[in-house]
Amino acid sequence: MHLSGMVLWSEGGTTAWQRMGITIADGAVRGTPADACEYWIVPGLVDVHCHVGLVGHEVATAAQLLAQLQDNLHSGVTLIRDAGVIEPTNWVDSFGGAPTIIRAGRHLAKTKRYIRELPINVPSDAELPRFVLEQAQKNPWVKLVGDWIDRRQGADSVLEPLWDPGALKEAVAAAHSVGSKVMVHTFAHATIDDLLEAEVDSIEHGTGMDAEQMREAKARGIPVTPTLLQVGTFADIAQRAHKYPKYREQMLRMYERRYEQVALMADIGVTLLVGTDTAPRPVHGGIYQELAELRKAGLSTCEIIDSATWKARQFFGYSDLHEGAVPDFVAYRADPRDNLDVLQTPALVVSGHVTFAAK
Repeated sequence: MHLSGMVLWSEGGTTAWQRMGITIADGAVRGTPADACEYWIVPGLVDVHCHVGLVGHEVATAAQLLAQLQDNLHSGVTLIRDAGVIEPTNWVDSFGGAPTIIRAGRHLAKTKRYIRELPINVPSDAELPRFVLEQAQKNPWVKLVGDWIDRRQGADSVLEPLWDPGALKEAVAAAHSVGSKVMVHTFAHATIDDLLEAEVDSIEHGTGMDAEQMREAKARGIPVTPTLLQVGTFADIAQRAHKYPKYREQMLRMYERRYEQVALMADIGVTLLVGTDTAPRPVHGGIYQELAELRKAGLSTCEIIDSATWKARQFFGYSDLHEGAVPDFVAYRADPRDNLDVLQTPALVVSGHVTFAAK
């Protein structure tokens, strides 16, 4: 295979667009001189908050899981961080032509403080470090639920943190002790300071963050996955919460300021990752919809492309596009820097030794 055009290429610690050719030789990418411009080529896209293996709140069948992976791959996603599933999906690793999955096991939540079917329930704060360590010994990431509505408060119920700060810090340290990392679901402002102090490895949603917390996340190198498509469902969630007026107000405030908040994160310099969660339709293969939401928040097309490709790949320790890299890239027939809509229609997706033409 030989492709020529404008390539988002990494060399000498710098990543930039270059006119060049790329070939695959002996299982690795090689750069070559080229004048023609047939394609615009970027490292494979990364969906960092994706629930492959779930259909709603139920376990996907084998056929459904494979279809999910194919839909993601055809959208240009070649690397997925699983953000919590019920049953392990490791068996798909033997199939060629699927995105690579970075696993986080099953959600961990306090008993009766999350969606009933999804998590492993942790009975108490004191037991959290043990439960986290068990997941960390099996997975490179652990998915922890940081806050949820506490319905025991009746009409006064709001989103509240699940964990004692000391237990949370001990749990994160337990994961780190065996080389695993911790991603935390959080909507509420009250949760964020404890997450920052515990030095979690990524914040998912982060809808409650204020400017000071964003600056602290930047200083600590903690990225945020805004999941704007998911936050876009908060108004519907609020409409169904007639028994909990304060919670409803919380959700509506976060919905109404979602673009403004992500714009502020970008202005402050927080590392933003791209994750679809379960909101796009179709649920899988919908990464472009999340990218378009980031555009509405004011990010430039170049910022969005960088966040979804080489910056995410480097954060997770995977190859971008450079001399000798594993073949993992997407080619387009037009320049996505000029028009983000180009990302809806990959011409070619290369994942390892498998090449897919656009559907």
